[in-house]
Amino acid sequence: MTRKSSGFISVDHALYALLLVSVTFVAWSVHRYQKLEERLVKTTFDLGHPRVGEWIPSTDLPVLQSPASIAKIGAPERDGQVLYFFSPDCQFCRASTEHVERIHDIIRAHGDMEMYAVSVMSEDETRQYLSETGSKIPTVVLPGSKEIGLYRLNVVPMLLMVDRDGRVRTARYGQLTDKDVPLPSPARDDGQEGRAGVR
Repeated sequence: MTRKSSGFISVDHALYALLLVSVTFVAWSVHRYQKLEERLVKTTFDLGHPRVGEWIPSTDLPVLQSPASIAKIGAPERDGQVLYFFSPDCQFCRASTEHVERIHDIIRAHGDMEMYAVSVMSEDETRQYLSETGSKIPTVVLPGSKEIGLYRLNVVPMLLMVDRDGRVRTARYGQLTDKDVPLPSPARDDGQEGRAGVR
């Protein structure tokens, strides 16, 4: 009996050890998967928008409020240009409206920079948005997925400040807050990138 009992105890210990190893391996695998997923999300986010120090494409687009006026997106005619990329159906964009309008008022008062709102939706949807929000910011619409891809717009809202060369000096990703008003000078590269609520 003693030998049999001893034998059973050894088997139990072996099973327990095997179970412990299995649980440890599963826990390690889950942790590693989570880390890989986090890296993938970060990489996708980084690749999905222009970053400070990079240049953005130059595109000529008509201003919705005044079709005869052409906005040179990414090619400022003044000292700098502020671009607010948004989607009319984005909750974070709507929540940023007050702050964006304040930024526009400051820029218009100083007169040394330009500011445009750039919609990624259709003209009709954008006009409806402008009507609902009462926005006074000159607004343009990217005509299609090709242009959206060129600007790497996987994140909205997105606020960029570019210099005369079309190089990004300041970038804000996600819902704007009081701390984003006012923006720094376009002549200075503050190297700041902010991220809050994004769509």
